[in-house]
Amino acid sequence: MLEDRSEAGLNVLSFLAPLVGLILYLIYRGNMPCRARGIKKAGLLGLGLSVLLVACIGVFAGGEIARQNEIREAQEAAEQARQRADDLHRQSQEIQEALENARRALESYYGS
Repeated sequence: MLEDRSEAGLNVLSFLAPLVGLILYLIYRGNMPCRARGIKKAGLLGLGLSVLLVACIGVFAGGEIARQNEIREAQEAAEQARQRADDLHRQSQEIQEALENARRALESYYGS
């Protein structure tokens, strides 16, 4: 008869692969409850740390994506502002040209 005690190798395996730990737990829970408890604890700890790691990666990745979106939006806004400034400059030049033409027309009319 096998001794019902926790085994480090099975616990490490359960920690690293929680699905395998679940299967081992189901196998040992009836015949070896002490071993099954150790496997369950290691598997749950591994699963919890995996979920925490994925959540942290998600938060950091989400923050980076948001930062990249903000940069892209700022670049688009800067480009729109540059285009608007170019349009205003062009309009200003057209107005100056029209004023100059009007001045010339007045000078030629009044013969200055």
